[in-house]
Amino acid sequence: MPALRTLHYSGAMATRHIIDNVDSLEEVVLAIKKPQVKLQEPNLRELLSLVGNVQSLMLSPWCIEQFARPEEWSKVRLNKVRQLSCIIERREEGASSIAPLLANCQNVEELSVSVVPSQCKRRWGSDDGANHWVMGGKGVVLRHLRAVRMVYIDESKSGLDLVKLLLKNTPMLEMMTIVPSMDGLEQAKFRRRVLKLRKASRDADIQFSATG
Repeated sequence: MPALRTLHYSGAMATRHIIDNVDSLEEVVLAIKKPQVKLQEPNLRELLSLVGNVQSLMLSPWCIEQFARPEEWSKVRLNKVRQLSCIIERREEGASSIAPLLANCQNVEELSVSVVPSQCKRRWGSDDGANHWVMGGKGVVLRHLRAVRMVYIDESKSGLDLVKLLLKNTPMLEMMTIVPSMDGLEQAKFRRRVLKLRKASRDADIQFSATG
């Protein structure tokens, strides 16, 4: 499929995909759900490698987990990605999920993070352990990131850590838009805390919106 430009891959992942010769891909949506049967690593590696050359990438919560895993096969380089959209299931996974992914997307210009609350059990352990690893590890400077939009981020430690991580490592940031998940006094308190955070970009404008 040498002329294929857009790929939307959703549902349960097949045992082996049949897409080949797709260097022309520009936009990929990997909306894959967690498979019921454990996948063979070569099959997963082959599918994830498809996104290496795309400019626009959207990832489901399960796909983000795969990029965040420490195995060598998951270190897919995403240097050509310019627009990155991430959907995470739990607010507690904000910083711990996104930080490892951004390490592979250092040329991203636009970032969107949307939280979908879930009743499932937490997969990353306690907040303190996950966020300590993110904030204590090597910082990734996103020198090209200019626009960030975060939907339903709240005042939890993970949510605040994600905002802090982005403001601290984006020297060219122009606009950060936050749609909080709280109302009234809680939202005002969160806003005050965010506006006090140190910014790498003097020109960064932080705006709060009531709609996602």
